[in-house]
Amino acid sequence: MPNFAINEDRCDFTLNGWSLGLTKREFDITKTLFENPNVVFNQEQLYSAIGLNTFVEKGTLAKHIANIRRRFDGASETNTGQVIIQTRRRIGYCWSECNHLCKTQEIGAK
Repeated sequence: MPNFAINEDRCDFTLNGWSLGLTKREFDITKTLFENPNVVFNQEQLYSAIGLNTFVEKGTLAKHIANIRRRFDGASETNTGQVIIQTRRRIGYCWSECNHLCKTQEIGAK
């Protein structure tokens, strides 16, 4: 079982004691997904959750997610190929602990 840890002061996320060396944006995305394992975020919801309310070029989020996945693969001692961040086709992204329990929730809905 993987062991994850977040160090907010250093904007660092570790997997089994290995620092992932994420950029600030990658850290914010990873932290948001990690702290909300039963939530599928679409692009707008995820960028809003990390405080980015400006126009972002299409494909930028997918590139960040791909970078995060590569860093997880590189930090995994046993690299089982487990997907840490799931892509929910035509919906968004969620932390993989939720597996089939992922559900779409409106973030910030009242």
